[in-house]
Amino acid sequence: MTKIDNLPEGSDLVKNMSGELIHLKHGFFAVRNRTQKEIYDNLDIAELDELEAELFRTHPVLKNLLPEQQGMPRLLNKVKASQGA
Repeated sequence: MTKIDNLPEGSDLVKNMSGELIHLKHGFFAVRNRTQKEIYDNLDIAELDELEAELFRTHPVLKNLLPEQQGMPRLLNKVKASQGA
């Protein structure tokens, strides 16, 4: 799932990502995309990772996602594991 920073209040994202309605072999991951300003400001990966982590810590809906579904680092780890890297 992308654009999670634009998630509307009252979203049922957590339920949808649980796999109850739609089962995905590798599960669901929520990631925060860089903003155009962050691209122009040339923020580095560590800064972007911290902004994403902060979003998951503080957002009223996103903080309820399973930790293994939160963020680009976990998605990358899953991809690496599935590729045998």
